[in-house]
Amino acid sequence: MTFEQTLIVSIISSCITGILAFFGVALTLKQNNKQSSLQMKERQEDKKQAMIDNRPEFEIVNRKCSFLETGYISSDDIDIDVMATIYGERYSKSDFERKLCFVEYTLRNIGLSRVEFLDLYFYDNNVELLDMTRSDIDRFIDNPNCFPTTTYMRYAGAKVKHNDEIKIRIWYRSNNIIRRQFASYPSFIGIKAFDKRYWYQNFDTPYDGLEDSVLLDEKKYYHLLHRKDS
Repeated sequence: MTFEQTLIVSIISSCITGILAFFGVALTLKQNNKQSSLQMKERQEDKKQAMIDNRPEFEIVNRKCSFLETGYISSDDIDIDVMATIYGERYSKSDFERKLCFVEYTLRNIGLSRVEFLDLYFYDNNVELLDMTRSDIDRFIDNPNCFPTTTYMRYAGAKVKHNDEIKIRIWYRSNNIIRRQFASYPSFIGIKAFDKRYWYQNFDTPYDGLEDSVLLDEKKYYHLLHRKDS
């Protein structure tokens, strides 16, 4: 073999070796990237699962309901004490004195996350909540549409830790009880946990039904709370 032939063979061999090395490196990088993507996906799934495992969630541990007509009775151990009023309806003094009925819930935080606050909200745009502990009933009777009722009622007292309980009492005028329509729940409880995430649980008031907590984006959460005003 001449020198030229030897040189040509050497060059070709080097090129082939280089190409094979290139493809080997490319294949290794592809495999590493695939492995990294798989590991990242697993970490994200583990993080999501940990978030779900530690989410705040309430269960109904006691429910007391009375559909017999009665008057409003105050109570110091109720955390959210509201009346579900109907926008545009007129109310009289006698309604509050002897034509109300109520449902009362004790809810326990069975989740591992501490709760910063809890909201009670009704989906129906015609439902407004009247705070029975602080409201001027006479003013509301005079002009219910101008009185500062609210679309939701918030409990933001002591932080609700694992196994802590809160009490919610909802009053209705006896001929205005808001019930579930078909598959749609009438209300929900909204939750802000200390990790700044927002959750909600569909609430089958005035009956005994509370769905699992579901994560919700903060912007969507507040849009839902204030959508009656938008």
